[in-house]
Formats: sequence, C-alpha cells, structure tokens
Amino acid sequence: MWIKFFVSLAIVLSVCQAQAGAAVLYQSNYSEGVQASLPVSYWAKDDLKKPKAIVLLVHGLTQRPYSLDEFASNLAEKEYAVFGVTQRGHGEWRKHKHSPGYTCDFKESALDIQKLLFVLRQAYGTDLPVYLIGESAGASVALRAAVSAPNMVTGVVLCSGGTKRQHYKISWVLGDFFRCLLNPWRQINMARYQREYACEDPAIVEITLQDPEARPTLSGIEILKANAAVTKNRRFVKKLNPNISLLVLQGEKDRVVTYRSAQKVFESAPSINKYFVSLPDSGHMIIGRPQVHPLVVSSVANWLEKGPRAGTLADKF
Repeated sequence: MWIKFFVSLAIVLSVCQAQAGAAVLYQSNYSEGVQASLPVSYWAKDDLKKPKAIVLLVHGLTQRPYSLDEFASNLAEKEYAVFGVTQRGHGEWRKHKHSPGYTCDFKESALDIQKLLFVLRQAYGTDLPVYLIGESAGASVALRAAVSAPNMVTGVVLCSGGTKRQHYKISWVLGDFFRCLLNPWRQINMARYQREYACEDPAIVEITLQDPEARPTLSGIEILKANAAVTKNRRFVKKLNPNISLLVLQGEKDRVVTYRSAQKVFESAPSINKYFVSLPDSGHMIIGRPQVHPLVVSSVANWLEKGPRAGTLADKF
C-alpha cells in the first residue's frame, strides 16, 4: 500500500515539475531584435527546442508588443516561437525625441519587419513556416511586409483589418481638427476615443489604458497617416502572393472599421488558401487585450496547426 502511495506521489510530482518546467518565458529586447537593431519582444516555452513555426505579432496604435501578452503566451504554450516587433512611434522608439522612429511611420515599420524576418531566417533556417499577425494599424503593417517579402512569409492573419472607418462623434473630431490646424503635431489624447470605440467591454479598455508604457496620445499628422495606411489594405491585399495563406478575423461589433470593409479585403485577396472568421461578440480589439476570447486563440491556433483551409464568409465561431 505504501509503495503504491509513494509511486503515485512520485508520478504527480514529476508531472508538476514537467508542467513547471514548461512555463512560457517573456523577454523584451530579444537578441534577434538587437541583431536587427530593433526593439523586439519574445515569448516561448523555456524548454522549447524546435518551434513548430515562427509567429511575428504587430500591435495596433498606442499599444506595444506586451499589450498582446495573453494572446502571445497562448501561442507560445503551443510550441510556437512568438516575436513582437515594436512599431515606430511607440515603446522604445519614443525614448529619444529626435530619433527617426519617434513618430509613427508605417512604411518604415513594414521595412523593420522585413529586416527582422531576414535575421530570423538566419537564426532558425528557411524551412520553418513564418506567420505575420497584425491588428488594426498593425494589420496594415503586416500586410505591407508580406507583400514586400513574399519568399519569407507563409501566411498572414489580419485582425480588424477593414478599410472604412465608422462614424465618430462629429463634435470630437471637429474639435480636435481645429486644435491641430495651427500645429498638426499637437498631441491628441486618445483615451475618450478608446473608451467609446475600441472594445465591446469597457472594463478591458480601462485595463489597457492603465498600461504605463502604452502611448496615450497621437498627433494629428500621425492619425492621418494611420488612416491612410488602413484605407490601402484592400489595395495591398490584391498584391499578396497567392501562395501566402490568409486568415481574417473580424468582430461584428467593431465600431472603428466597418465589418463589410473587412469582408471586401478578404474577397480581394488572391490567396489560394484563405479563411474568414466572424466574431459575433467582439469589437475592434481582438488580440491586443487582456482576456482574449478563447475562440480567437483556438481559431488562430487551429489554422496554424492544421494548415490553412479555404473558407467562406459564412464561417462563424
């Protein structure tokens, strides 16, 4: 009896140790990013030897790679090497006011991704699949990078990647417009827009606004640049290599971009394998948030695990 007890105890302890040893580790300023002279974050299981694939995340406006921590950690637990690149105008780029990356630049951010992809290919080899996942303005950046580096990208995931803006409160927009007329670089506090439009759950928005390293303001020029980048998503997706697989996730309660414009982006893609996921209870923020919906994680994970499949606009989760 005692022998059976100690054997069972040993098994339980060994399982616990194995689970403890498989924790997901997060690192900012990761070595591959340093090599590429870019601020890059990294998530992976501490016992990871050979990842299933490389996943490169691109955050949205005012956020940073760590804003996607829950989503990234979930993918890392499934044995993917997950990287997050900091968009220009955010995070580390904002530490030096006169540096080239102090303000938002979506073209340069896409070039940064290409540079990082080259470094990652050298580190991990050319046989490992590489997926880009971007949200909102980050989706625009990921799409640009995939179009410019088709031989280094296996697939792209666009979250809230529509092109047509919803209607905002006109009094807010006009007020901020006139404030920026004399100084287009004047900073606009984005908190009220985020509270009103960013997410279907106000509590989640408040958590994201408390991040001390997120960027709370944007200039009028940067907002115009972001809008210009987003409106070109359909034009860029038409240039996507047909061999690059595409997954589009769109919330039906998105109050930033229209649902139909995300459908049009999907329909315009020449990808042989493409799949559209409609999220009935989701707003604009899909992955750049705490408490990521399990169906979002499972949709992306299944797509990565099983390989892209041809899908239709009727597919819902």
